[in-house]
Formats: sequence, structure tokens, C-alpha cells
Amino acid sequence: MTAMTTAPLGKSDSGPRRPPRQTESPVGDLDQLGIEEVLQQIQELPGFPPPGQGKPGKPLRGARLILEWLQQRPGSGWQDRWLASGAEAGKHWLRTLIQDDPRQETTALEEVMAGLRCLLLRRVVIANSTSSRPTAHGRCSATLA
Repeated sequence: MTAMTTAPLGKSDSGPRRPPRQTESPVGDLDQLGIEEVLQQIQELPGFPPPGQGKPGKPLRGARLILEWLQQRPGSGWQDRWLASGAEAGKHWLRTLIQDDPRQETTALEEVMAGLRCLLLRRVVIANSTSSRPTAHGRCSATLA
């Protein structure tokens, strides 16, 4: 006689399973680098113009501004500082970054957003909520024209 086994009700071996929820924020591999090292890594993104060619100033200036702002926050790395900054709560922090910029608000904001896109692409900071992600999609280099 053959023994028959049954799975408990509600549990099935078929169908996709959800991965376990992460309880800690993910951290990118550039989390512990200094500002200059991060900016160098940004320049290695696909499509970023080689040194001396193109106009990499906008995303690099924007990324530097964000990193300098984050450096003033508590934390052991960029992701800790990102979370401590309150940037996950909305976009209010963007106005704080550009409040002393003498240029038009849209120009200053475009520069910060170009920098943020690059920081997200290189996973220097990892946005856990959609409220802190840039609304303009595309490659970092798309802002270099």
C-alpha cells in the first residue's frame, strides 16, 4: 500500500512565491565612497561623455550639491544619510537645495534632478518610495545636451 501525503489547506507548491520582505534599506556598492570618488563613478555611466567632450557639468554639479547636502546629515554612508535627510517623505528638500541659487528656479532644479538621476542610476542612494524618485525618466546622459 502506498502512503499518501497532503499539503495543508491554503498551501500549494505551485504558483509564484513572493520574495521575503526586506526589513533594512538596501545599500549600493558606492555607499562608503567620498564625494570625488562618487562623481568619478558617475562619469563612468554608459553614455556619459568622455573627459573633455560633451557637457557633463549639469549632472555633476547637481550630484555634488546633493552629496554635500547629504554629508551634513547623520549616518554611516550615503543611504543612511539619504534616509535621515527626510528626502523619502517628498520633494520639499529640492527647494531647500536651490533656495540660494541666483539662477531661475527651473534651471537650478533641472541641474539637481540631473544629479539625482545619476546618483540613483549608480545606486549611491536608493529611493524606497516613489515620492523621492525623479519624475523625468531617461538616462543620466540625456540631460547632457
